Amino acid sequence: MIRKSALKPGLTLIEMVVVLMIIGIFAAIAVPSYFKFVSIVQERKATSDLKMLSTSVKTYHLTMMRWPDKLENLVEAPADENLRRKWGKGGFLEGDELPIDPWDHSYEYEKVHGEAKPYKIWSYGSGGEDAPEEDWIYAK
Repeated sequence: MIRKSALKPGLTLIEMVVVLMIIGIFAAIAVPSYFKFVSIVQERKATSDLKMLSTSVKTYHLTMMRWPDKLENLVEAPADENLRRKWGKGGFLEGDELPIDPWDHSYEYEKVHGEAKPYKIWSYGSGGEDAPEEDWIYAK
């Protein structure tokens, strides 16, 4: 017969191992899903920023009667007095700074001649400048 004083409340080593295994299984399922979700959210934010920048570039073109040479033209008043009169208050973006992509890189802009769209705006994506071009995210 077991004496009452010999029974101690608590968990055995086997019970602790089983609990840790269950927690490990849940973590193995949840962590990859979390990182996939974060990646999707980052791509959607970049796409949204690119659409906003594209709209601002088009507004700049309609107002100034020329395409910007660089994205900074959207937030910096032009030196030319004739263009400055058209500029208006605050430029073509809210705030006085260009947005950065979710991977802490600046968005890229290039004027293009002879194509349907006279400019390209893109983000290099999570791979940065070293990423292959098929991983870049473009404004549509």
